[in-house]
Amino acid sequence: MLLKGKVAVITGAASGMGRASTLLFAKEGASVVAADLNLAGAEETVKTVKDNKGTAIAVKADISSEEDVKAMVKAAVDTYGRIDILFCIAGFPEAAQKIGEIPLSQGQKIFSVNVLGTWLCCKYAYPELKKTGNGVILTIGSGAALRPRGGTALYSASKGAIVTMTRALANEFAPEVRVNCIMPGATDTPMMNQFIPGFNDTIKKAVADSVPLKKFAQPEDIAEMGLYLSSDKGRAITGVEYLVDNGLSISRGKE
Repeated sequence: MLLKGKVAVITGAASGMGRASTLLFAKEGASVVAADLNLAGAEETVKTVKDNKGTAIAVKADISSEEDVKAMVKAAVDTYGRIDILFCIAGFPEAAQKIGEIPLSQGQKIFSVNVLGTWLCCKYAYPELKKTGNGVILTIGSGAALRPRGGTALYSASKGAIVTMTRALANEFAPEVRVNCIMPGATDTPMMNQFIPGFNDTIKKAVADSVPLKKFAQPEDIAEMGLYLSSDKGRAITGVEYLVDNGLSISRGKE
């Protein structure tokens, strides 16, 4: 077991990448705090963990709320006595829209969740992670930070900010805590319907056919990268972003 004896706090644990990561980390021996604004979904994830003989608790948390983040960290310490890993997966999506159609409130929501929410989680978990002398923080960026589509300036900028934040925190938190960023491409999660209204199998196949590996990424792909970076196998890695996108970032066709 790669994470035996570790305690992991995973946000966005009710579905998608967060659920897949919670299940995998628990399988690998971690005790997990499954945090999500959707408490019922987080509880369902925890039930699956326990059905498979793992250890986890569910916590309701809006990561854009300072008080919720403080409570999430406290729940982890009160329950398990420590935090070894923070995996910041929770985020807010944006479908492509013309800039004139986007209200300021939408931009504020994107940045309050994606950027400030991630920052708050890091801020309040860091003191506990530092105590271990071998803590790990993982953030979630996006291929959109490198290859933004028109109509997604706010979302793409928020993910670019996370990449920069990751590098800055990796410097600030070293040597006790490693900080790395995972950069998914299009991934088969419930959130795809919010990125692409009307998302279906036909669209999924078209996306898969457009990338070098001819696959549509699965939540488990992100979880596996998270596991590697969280474990001692990634002990020499910090301040780096990893694309998990089946080659989307280099896709230009064969001609």
